[in-house]
Amino acid sequence: MQSVPFSPVTDIKIVSQKERCPAGYFMGGQNVIEDLTVIGEDDPVPAGFTAVTKPHDDDDKALRKHFLCLKIQASKTAVSAVFDIVLINRNKGETAPPGYKLLTNEVNNLSVCFKVAPMMRGQPGPPSDHQNTYSVPPQNQWYGHAPVPGPQQHQPSYQALPAVSGKPGASSAIEGLPFEVNSKFEILWKKSGSVIPAMQSLSANDINTKYNYDFSKEQAVTSR
Repeated sequence: MQSVPFSPVTDIKIVSQKERCPAGYFMGGQNVIEDLTVIGEDDPVPAGFTAVTKPHDDDDKALRKHFLCLKIQASKTAVSAVFDIVLINRNKGETAPPGYKLLTNEVNNLSVCFKVAPMMRGQPGPPSDHQNTYSVPPQNQWYGHAPVPGPQQHQPSYQALPAVSGKPGASSAIEGLPFEVNSKFEILWKKSGSVIPAMQSLSANDINTKYNYDFSKEQAVTSR
């Protein structure tokens, strides 16, 4: 088997604007395929279609007893476009994928299925009064796919305060002091089974009698 001088086609994508051509892909031109059909070699070519009668690499017939017809339209004026083509063998029980058109004429026992989707042209959004705090990469909007919505911007209900940092070399007033418990409490820890004393119940009169203070000295000072 001789090697093919051309690299095989591994993927095809249709974009609405040439600036959105993905990395690793080549722009095919300013036109898109709006519709396609297969006719017999004796049938007239439908209006607005162009028949592919010869292959690209020689002068033989492209298809035996059939012609592939394409309806080519400028991408700026096209309403819809073909963005996927599938070949199935109905003799083996294969069926067209959901949403695909099935051509009645078979080519070499294979049926052509294709999917048409409306052209999507990006429109600039309304101007914003504030600058977003995030950046959104350009969205690659393919035919037949809705644009992915960006994240919603919410105004925070709080205000962030600046962090307060200590001065270099500053020390706290208690830095270097050892933490020790008063020795009078050590006896309580050493006792085993210590009993908590009962709380004394005082009435309102007892509290007024025991803790009454008339603030006479303070009033005398402030009255001077």
